[in-house]
Amino acid sequence: MVEGTTVTISWTEVPGATGYVLYYAPFPAQASIGSLDVGALITLSGVLDVGTSLYVAVQSYNVEGPINVFSNVEIFTIE
Repeated sequence: MVEGTTVTISWTEVPGATGYVLYYAPFPAQASIGSLDVGALITLSGVLDVGTSLYVAVQSYNVEGPINVFSNVEIFTIE
């Protein structure tokens, strides 16, 4: 969800997950993919600069490693 320059990203809790990694990349160019381990959070908000466009996806994990494939990839733009 985008409100002004604030983006809120949320996802459904995965049974057995102990944490989540948020992956992001500039849109439309996918030059570099960054990641942020957000621990057990299932909602994340932040303020971004006007003109920012990003792809985002989430992957869950536990002590054994990744649990599943990536979530759906979403795209947002701050206008």
